[in-house]
Amino acid sequence: PSTDFTSNCHITVTGSCKQLYIITGNSNITYTMYITIEEIGSDFELYLNGVKIQAPNNCHAIEYNYNRYLNLYIKGTVEIKGGHASTVTGIDGDDGKYGINCYRLAILGSGNITVIGGNGANGINGTNGVKGANGANPPSGSFISPIAGDDGANGTNGTRGGHGGDGGYGIYAKYSISISGVSYSLIGGNGGHGGDGGNGGN
Repeated sequence: PSTDFTSNCHITVTGSCKQLYIITGNSNITYTMYITIEEIGSDFELYLNGVKIQAPNNCHAIEYNYNRYLNLYIKGTVEIKGGHASTVTGIDGDDGKYGINCYRLAILGSGNITVIGGNGANGINGTNGVKGANGANPPSGSFISPIAGDDGANGTNGTRGGHGGDGGYGIYAKYSISISGVSYSLIGGNGGHGGDGGNGGN
């Protein structure tokens, strides 16, 4: 059946499925999709032919998070991009997601593959400090004999800005990676910007 891969398509592999083929007739289209392989009790084979994948925000593009081999067979030009982080934890930006997240990875076939991690989220700006209180006694006396007023209290410090999130790995394989017969480029995502610190109170 025809499936619209251009609008946040999520392919979940379960049960006895051991192979998945994705072939596109138009290499100029980037498909917004992500693939999750559940525990199927064996290695898994994924075939990509001329496919460009961009995962939605906060999603790994391809994930087989079990101690099995993910055997990725490519043909033509293949591009896989992890999702960008769009959320924060507290005030710190979350980390970008991975192009491929697995335990053991083997990339085979012909052509070229580019795998790019998602960008980290920006940190939240700090809050400004509170102004200090005025001195208890204002200035007094005369022009000829002035009496200084009391010093005002110090203002409080502004709070720190949040850390920007780390860029995601292009590929994160916990145990092993092997690449054979293909040209490849692995690129980490950009880290998020740190938030600005708040201004101190007067």
